[in-house]
Amino acid sequence: NFEWFLNLLRQFEQEQEYSLISNSNEKHFLDIHLYFTEIKNDGNIRNVSLDLVTKIYLIDYLMPGENASTANDVSVFFCKPSTMSRTIQNYCAKFRFRFYEEKF
Repeated sequence: NFEWFLNLLRQFEQEQEYSLISNSNEKHFLDIHLYFTEIKNDGNIRNVSLDLVTKIYLIDYLMPGENASTANDVSVFFCKPSTMSRTIQNYCAKFRFRFYEEKF
């Protein structure tokens, strides 16, 4: 169930915030970025993005009141298609983003 997973991520975020309040010298240990890369067109509403169904946007659900682009460093995690890998890696180097590729 995707809603269970979202609740788990939100709990991690809340625990991190509580930890940072009591330890002001610490940095965020967890940054969550989720992307929907495909919606299956089989008529099953469970495959539609939660944002589309509930009108609740994922970033607002996980981090209410947060700006999604507050980080100073950027990492790009990429998988498939391999034909795009070199292009994305070049752009990451150009803009000084960290690039990670997973092949499976």
